Amino acid sequence: MQVRQELSQKHGRGLAPAGDVIVITGTMLIGISALVFLCVLCAFLVLPSEAIASFLPDDAFYYFKIARNVANGYGFSFDTINPTNGYQPLWMYLLLVPAYITRQMHVEVFPRVALVYQAMLLLVAVALLHKALIRSCNLPAVLMGDAFALVLGLRVFVNGMESTTVFLVFAGIVWYLSRQAGDSQDAAYFALVGLLSGVLFLARLDNIFIVLAWTVGHALLRNQARMRWSHLLLMAGAVGLVAVPYLLYNYVAFGDLVPISGKLKSSFPRVEHPDLSRIPLHSYFVLVICLFAVLWLWRKMEQPRMLLLFLSAWSAGIWLHALHTVLFMKWAVFKWHFASYWIPLTVIVPLLLTRWQQSRYATPAYLAGVVVWGSLVLSLGQFFWQAWRGKELPDWHRVGYRAAVWARQNTPPQAVFAMKDCGVFGYYSDRRVVNLDGVVNNTELQTYLHRQQLGRYLARKGVRFLVQHAVHERSTAVENAPAVASGVYEQTTIRYVSQLYGTVSDAIPLRRKQERFRQRAREGVYLIWDLASTP
Repeated sequence: MQVRQELSQKHGRGLAPAGDVIVITGTMLIGISALVFLCVLCAFLVLPSEAIASFLPDDAFYYFKIARNVANGYGFSFDTINPTNGYQPLWMYLLLVPAYITRQMHVEVFPRVALVYQAMLLLVAVALLHKALIRSCNLPAVLMGDAFALVLGLRVFVNGMESTTVFLVFAGIVWYLSRQAGDSQDAAYFALVGLLSGVLFLARLDNIFIVLAWTVGHALLRNQARMRWSHLLLMAGAVGLVAVPYLLYNYVAFGDLVPISGKLKSSFPRVEHPDLSRIPLHSYFVLVICLFAVLWLWRKMEQPRMLLLFLSAWSAGIWLHALHTVLFMKWAVFKWHFASYWIPLTVIVPLLLTRWQQSRYATPAYLAGVVVWGSLVLSLGQFFWQAWRGKELPDWHRVGYRAAVWARQNTPPQAVFAMKDCGVFGYYSDRRVVNLDGVVNNTELQTYLHRQQLGRYLARKGVRFLVQHAVHERSTAVENAPAVASGVYEQTTIRYVSQLYGTVSDAIPLRRKQERFRQRAREGVYLIWDLASTP
């Protein structure tokens, strides 16, 4: 009891009504979460590379390949032939550290090291949140929040993509804001907030919605917080100080402020095919929870006001992101695009638990938190068990890894391949692979596709092998797809789409005799053709 009183006095907010049981439960959750964290680290090191290829997004290997090429002196290029800016910059820059360390090691080492590195960044983010929330939340709520954030991060953020970086910047901002007392802030606050906003933008460019919402929020509170317009201009200038050099680099090197991946995926400002189903159902659920939780906290809690303003801006920003996704995104929308929707819950949960500590909602809220945490742990366990065990019919990532091993063993190091959705194959093959969907290429490809000169483009780039990751009966890009999938064709053609212009390329002729690799995956047949062999 004396220890409990000392903890209560130290952290200032008291303990939840359930007392020692809640503290012990929170401590146990942290302990189990730490054990889960260590198990995940071990899994990254001991899982077969085929399993790692299976559970990571294909796009994660775009990052790995580009970072490895930079570390080996080839610049920001996926294939060492075409320069590209199709990546989120902050994660790419951070990834150069393990890429440089492992640049002379076997190609299969770097993804493992990168995942461990990303997990350590997650740990730093959780530690920052702990330091921030211990100032305004009771100890059991903070422990519950730590456990939730750690397991959520392992399940949703640590995937080779930029999500962990966004979470790390979020945690740094929360830590800084937790140290700001009162509503009135000086010029140094606005300068630093602007710099942090710029870093948040570089972490993922569509965080611009959050940055804009945060700026508008400060403007709306200008009179209440005794802000001057010069403060807001200072904040905007600091954002520009971080963001403008990157944007100018894009414009000078590639002719557009927006990276190629953003240009291809968004139709903004044209609304072409609005679709609510682009956003997963559970993401809508999280959006609603964040919105109502933030509104409730804003009404009920006086401090920390600047932190609540940031959470409100984040909630508004992800709603704007959802609106943009529904109206303007036209292609390649994946679940990691919505990882930022989960991030504010890592702060909202401890704040709610603290606010309810003396109410009848306390025990049900803590029990609900334990259930959610347990569900995440079970989901994480199932995720890695499936990756370890595999399936009778492998997915195209696993088969892509096998095809990459075939390429390493059966083609010369200078061989050039071409393929869309080429992350896994492009990385593990350790060969030059020209990206044909364009997200890690540049606008030159789109021009050739639009002019129906893809054959000339492939010849110009020295492409010898053409790879298609999933030919099935309904494939529209492949002529006579059912026969090609079953292997009973003599000849066929394949076309590719220019996502920039919305047009279809010329047909690339292929024959059955040119096949060099064929293996069935769940999504279709994985094929490699040798374009240099006699048709």
